[in-house]
Amino acid sequence: MVIAYPTRVPMPKIITYSLRLDQPDSGNYYRDVAGFADAWQEAAVQENAGLIAGFRDYRREHDLPDRSDGEYAFELLALGVLLREHDVDIARMTGFTRATLKGLVSMQKRWPPTETAVKRLRGWTAALARQFSRGQAGLAGKATLPGLLEWLRANEENGKADRLAEWQDCLDGNAGAVAGCLTLADRFAEASQAALGK
Repeated sequence: MVIAYPTRVPMPKIITYSLRLDQPDSGNYYRDVAGFADAWQEAAVQENAGLIAGFRDYRREHDLPDRSDGEYAFELLALGVLLREHDVDIARMTGFTRATLKGLVSMQKRWPPTETAVKRLRGWTAALARQFSRGQAGLAGKATLPGLLEWLRANEENGKADRLAEWQDCLDGNAGAVAGCLTLADRFAEASQAALGK
């Protein structure tokens, strides 16, 4: 008896986007990104020179290693983007939601085989928080840096939370600095769309 196996049909190659546009390679894209990043960094460092200098002094006083101005500017951008993108989720997070998410993250770490189920439970918990807070007016724009750090930790983003927590003492009570981070995020979104939107 001869068994005939089906021949393999090659899967079509699916390309969801291209960085080439009408060029033979992606070189122009990478040059555009590098030029945009350099120009953005220079402008962001200049605009936030006072805040960066203050944070550098704070780090020196606490015997923390120095970083470059560009890294500090990027951290300010990250603060602004995270606050802007997750402000409603942060404002919705009650003590119960926070405790539930932290407990689920702890369970996931202790018992790795439960990861898939626990991640699903974390998603349901966040969805329930959204559902219960639906209709509450004025949540947008209410997020704070301490709230962001709690939200990051509750969502197992401890590396980001630890890195950004260093800014908390330096920015504590400085509403203008936090507003500046949000403005930096908005300007970055506009500038990157203009430079790279194609």
